[in-house]
Amino acid sequence: TTHTEPFHVQAQLATLDWVSRGRAGWRPGVSTSEGEARLFGRRAAVTAREAWREAGEVVEAARLLWDSWEDDAEIRDLSTGRFVD
Repeated sequence: TTHTEPFHVQAQLATLDWVSRGRAGWRPGVSTSEGEARLFGRRAAVTAREAWREAGEVVEAARLLWDSWEDDAEIRDLSTGRFVD
């Protein structure tokens, strides 16, 4: 959660939720390691308190993005193999 953008998290979760027929879950986590921050090209590591505050913001943003699509906004026609996003 610390180094992943909310848009990517929600897209991954939505895909997993669809593939698993509604059985997806998410257990957010944080990292306060400078080495891990560098792997993602991010700023220096933050304190645990700041990391969990940011994680809360990421969870909220991902949740809002996930719920922002109308149920019929995508075309998933398995018979023709047509998928339009």
